[in-house]
Amino acid sequence: MKTTAHTQFFNGIPVTVPNKTIETKADFYISYNNYDRADYGGHDTTALVLEDGKSLPVFLILNGNHMKQYSALKEQGFKACYQYFLQNIDLINQRSDKSVEGGRETNRKIMDHINKRHESK
Repeated sequence: MKTTAHTQFFNGIPVTVPNKTIETKADFYISYNNYDRADYGGHDTTALVLEDGKSLPVFLILNGNHMKQYSALKEQGFKACYQYFLQNIDLINQRSDKSVEGGRETNRKIMDHINKRHESK
């Protein structure tokens, strides 16, 4: 089970509250965060999160709520979700891992993942 969370204060007591997530294949998931706006430039955000189990996850974050769109694509796999991310790159959040803007390590992880999936079919 993938978990993403944020801390919220209730009557001055910090409480960990889970974000909304869409479970997909074991190697990626989608997380919607409408709580930590101050940390994300004042925006709700939706993250496409790629995990290979070997290194740190890749967080591809768009401003806004994209849960409906990603939900429609999740069964098609990571590549379809990644294409949606690229089609909406104008909504990229400042905290997103930069796959298109010169992030070589992020690009390598994404392409390795897509190529691995393609070769296994």
